[in-house]
Amino acid sequence: FGLVMLQPDGSFSYANPKFEEMFGYSLDDVPNGREWLKKAYPDPEYRSEVISAWLEDAKGSITGESRPRVFFVTCKDGSEKIIQFRPVKLDTGEDLMTFEDITERKRAEDGMRLNETRLEKIVDILHYKASSVQDFLDHALEGALALTHSKLGYIYFYDEDREEFVLNTWSKEVMKECLIANPQT
Repeated sequence: FGLVMLQPDGSFSYANPKFEEMFGYSLDDVPNGREWLKKAYPDPEYRSEVISAWLEDAKGSITGESRPRVFFVTCKDGSEKIIQFRPVKLDTGEDLMTFEDITERKRAEDGMRLNETRLEKIVDILHYKASSVQDFLDHALEGALALTHSKLGYIYFYDEDREEFVLNTWSKEVMKECLIANPQT
């Protein structure tokens, strides 16, 4: 965990080595919260969202109680990480803040959600009560487009005797986007 000690005036009085390792910033780079916010959140709109969230949390903060938040942070090298912040207000008026890099965990969770969605879509396609093979192919194509967030899609059959692909099905958007001479449906 990265760790900083934030003084009531907003200055950082301590940052552990893991903080610099995690973000690339030293106390010389970010001596206070204001500089940290400018560097860690270079996009003014996102920085404003972050500041608003911290100010809202500060209003209801109770000494000794953690107020976890998750934000994207821009590191000194320009890379972006997903960080879980855990600030705690101390009796002294200082804030102790820990930083946990949860980037890989979030990516893994997103990957698991995507795989779950894929499996649900495959099950939906397989359980579809089609009135014909063509109806099934049309439904499967629409499912594949939804899964891949694509606008255009095609299903071809391969004719082994003629050694060629034959267009069978295309998505609804194809006709709007492409000109097909003599469509064979």
